[in-house]
Amino acid sequence: MAILGASTSNELSKIVYSADGTAIYAEALGDPTKPALIFIHGFSLSLKCFDGIFADPAWTDEAYLIRYDTRGHGRSSMPELATAYESRRMSEDYIAVTEAFGIQRAFIVGWSIGGAAAADVCSFPGASVLHGIIYLDALPFCSSEFIPRVITGAIAAIIPGLLEAGDVALFSRAIVQFVESCVYQKEKMPYELRAACLGDVVLPSPTVRQLCLSRVQDPTSLQQAGKTTPLLMIHGEEDAHIVGKKIEAEMKPHFGDRLEVHYLKGVGHAPFIEEPEKTRDLVLSFVKTVMASV
Repeated sequence: MAILGASTSNELSKIVYSADGTAIYAEALGDPTKPALIFIHGFSLSLKCFDGIFADPAWTDEAYLIRYDTRGHGRSSMPELATAYESRRMSEDYIAVTEAFGIQRAFIVGWSIGGAAAADVCSFPGASVLHGIIYLDALPFCSSEFIPRVITGAIAAIIPGLLEAGDVALFSRAIVQFVESCVYQKEKMPYELRAACLGDVVLPSPTVRQLCLSRVQDPTSLQQAGKTTPLLMIHGEEDAHIVGKKIEAEMKPHFGDRLEVHYLKGVGHAPFIEEPEKTRDLVLSFVKTVMASV
């Protein structure tokens, strides 16, 4: 079931309902006969992160763009039960969105912790619904053992403040540090986007933020998907959140020659904001190459 609202003739917004009844806000833009790219945002933010991509017609010349607020974020529902953030629930949200827009198979594009959505989908319903996986400075999966190994000391120092429930001053400092640390080239983040991101961080309750960050995934299905599924990894060399070389080392044994990696000089955690044209060209080139073999 979906509640539909249209902003232009080819841009749609929907509230779709996941299998457990959770409301998920989603948007789509472009020609649905073109390859579909499903954009998944990062921790405590929203689909607004991808405004620049959705405003660039060069993307829709080649692809059908879909983005949604993951549960616990933005305009989607924010349940406060740990079971609501289990891997199957997260993948059911993805399926609800793709079905609402009539998409059977797509490329999943995950930024930051949004990259972990591919592990959810590979676990259920399986990698067969994916043409490929695209990581933008992304975490491939979540676990209490894995995340501390691949994040930087800088973001590790900020995270406790983001989870703070009682110290308003600490939380206020942390959200500013968090948003500003997403880019190395500070001038590349428009003020409107910075303000939107700051607002997004305060929407979830401390409980929801903790649940989103502490959920645990089994990476087995993602690793097995590497036998057949292509993976593109784009990572800023100046990323203040995630160590790209460690992510590459984690994925290479499973994806082998199906892994394509690009490191962008002078770029931080958000390559699609700091180097939008370069990021776009790399993603669309990857999509064309994959689709040529379908």
